[in-house]
Amino acid sequence: MTKSQKYLIGLLFSVLLFAIIVFRGELLSFPNRPRVNAFMQDFFSVWGISLSILLFGYFLAKAFKTKWWLFIALFLFWEITYLVIFNLGPNFLPESVKGKGFFGHFKRVSLANRPLIQFEADCARFDSTLFYTLKPGNSSFASYEFNNRYEVNSAGFRDSESDLNHPEVLFLGDSFTMGWGIDQDKTFAQVFEKQSKLKTLNSGISSYGTAREYFNFKKVSPDSLKLIVIQFHDTDLEENNYWIKNKKLGDKTVADFESQVKNNNKVKKYYLFKHVKAALIDFITPSPKLDPNAKGDDLGAEFKKFPSYSKDFFGIVNQIREKYTGPIIFTYSGSFYTEPKVVQAFEKYAMDNKVENIYFVNMGGKLKTEDYYFLDDHINTKGHEKIATELLKKWNAIRQ
Repeated sequence: MTKSQKYLIGLLFSVLLFAIIVFRGELLSFPNRPRVNAFMQDFFSVWGISLSILLFGYFLAKAFKTKWWLFIALFLFWEITYLVIFNLGPNFLPESVKGKGFFGHFKRVSLANRPLIQFEADCARFDSTLFYTLKPGNSSFASYEFNNRYEVNSAGFRDSESDLNHPEVLFLGDSFTMGWGIDQDKTFAQVFEKQSKLKTLNSGISSYGTAREYFNFKKVSPDSLKLIVIQFHDTDLEENNYWIKNKKLGDKTVADFESQVKNNNKVKKYYLFKHVKAALIDFITPSPKLDPNAKGDDLGAEFKKFPSYSKDFFGIVNQIREKYTGPIIFTYSGSFYTEPKVVQAFEKYAMDNKVENIYFVNMGGKLKTEDYYFLDDHINTKGHEKIATELLKKWNAIRQ
């Protein structure tokens, strides 16, 4: 066997190792071998990535008959580039540079490696009905661009205990409403409360769809409610559709939650070439869903997958109406970009079906790039202020 053939085998082995760990991780699982599985999942599946990239760089250099460390150094430089952009870019890169289209790749790589608050052991807990809720008490949640404290009441909402008692305004929503990346007193729910002088309860929880938000509504006595604000997101579609079709939320166990917590902890740990791995996956299997520059002329692929999205949503609204008949404000927040046509579609359905006492706040075109974080797909403090202002305008118009 020639040296060239050996180097080719080495390259193929490194690629195969990378592919198995990333795309076929179940092959590294061994029945009835808990210690072996723990080693494979906690150590080999992580550092095996580093090993595969080191081997690939080594054999690639040998195949090109150059210094063995040259391509390894190139991979190291590639990794360092991500580390610099993630840790320094949000604060030091000029807006004219951050707005360039190619930075969409860096955003996607960052998202692939970010932790999720709903699976942070200090921030969330298992719930037999809702899968998870926020954990009552004080905690913190951080990423590259923020570090925020969470004060959570006994219902699992990011709000005070006193606001559970006879609130006048109830906010239903997901991470945008909860205030992902935002100090508690600067969420649009809290800003609305300060400006309206109404007692407000923020029940937003990360990744909840309207179906689970309905369950949060049922935790609150509606007797004092003057207004409900529902914030919608693309990720609500599947959950809402499943709830309407099956009359249940799905079957999630403690084991499922603990597995997610474990995976979340793994995401937070750094290992050599962690970001290069995410970059390679992004190149191999690009995800339009995470493309911050995708501003098409339609609602997007997620809405096409669930053509009954409006009917599903208003079906849940009808369930809320069984206990609450007052005004509802609907608004939509998109990841990186808020498409105006989403709210327009829901508004059209309401008009066509003569749905009464629901009002719409369309943030599409009002939320700009500067209202979002650079790496994270959530709205920053400035964006929350804009949403609160528009909601207050609508509320004042409703009252008149």
